Amino acid sequence: MGIEEPTGKLERVYRALNRELRAQRFEVERRPFSPHLTLARVKTPLDPVAQQDLQALLQSKQQGLTTNEAYAITSLHVMKSELSRGGAQYTLLRECQFQR
Repeated sequence: MGIEEPTGKLERVYRALNRELRAQRFEVERRPFSPHLTLARVKTPLDPVAQQDLQALLQSKQQGLTTNEAYAITSLHVMKSELSRGGAQYTLLRECQFQR
């Protein structure tokens, strides 16, 4: 699910994080930044009919759903994800508090 963030603050955090990661010689993401929430993962690609059904379901749930509500982001969590047969395992590596 995409996130609309007109102020560009998430983009600035992303760029600052990438600068620091590069400085520490970590490999960084090469794809363009796209703020989003992952709602679900599927193990195998959906066939076209299932994709259309899922899209219709999501659109029906979004109708009439709009918000101008702002959410305060107080920290950044650096997570490690490991995929296994039982699903993804997530481990918090570091929490960085933002200054107000």
